[in-house]
Amino acid sequence: MTPGKSIWIKADEIAQLLDLTTATFRRNVARLTERDGFPLPSSHRLKPITWRRAAVEAWINSQGYSADDLRGVPNGQDPGAANVHLLRLAEAG
Repeated sequence: MTPGKSIWIKADEIAQLLDLTTATFRRNVARLTERDGFPLPSSHRLKPITWRRAAVEAWINSQGYSADDLRGVPNGQDPGAANVHLLRLAEAG
């Protein structure tokens, strides 16, 4: 877990980590969960919906890139196969 951060993370912060808009993340979170193993949200809170930060960070790392890697891919450069699906989501949003 990131030191000094809450154990919970909301959709807007996850979207920022993935370099997506919040709307794009919200539209695609079910698909990311079902197809790509994205963590399920917390079951003990209704609003706002939150996820365990450690689980989200572990999922990002398991995809073969860090959030810094995704943000740093220049236009036209091959980001690698591990994060192509997220870049497609970003383009669709």
